[in-house]
Amino acid sequence: MVSHVLLAAFCLAAAVMDMRYRRLPNLLNGLTLLCGLVLAAGLGGLSGLGSHALHMLVALILGGTLFYPS
Repeated sequence: MVSHVLLAAFCLAAAVMDMRYRRLPNLLNGLTLLCGLVLAAGLGGLSGLGSHALHMLVALILGGTLFYPS
């Protein structure tokens, strides 16, 4: 339940900042990432943290290829 509330709060903050300033600050992205990893560690222990960190790395690599010039 806590993770859903935090996710909703970060999404709302991102939506407001995007509509108002037309950009998403790196600080907001970094805090979202950090809170997600802390929650993963808190709820799943070290195995949960490792699993989520691996998923994060794969998502960053695959997402980064979208912006790689061909």
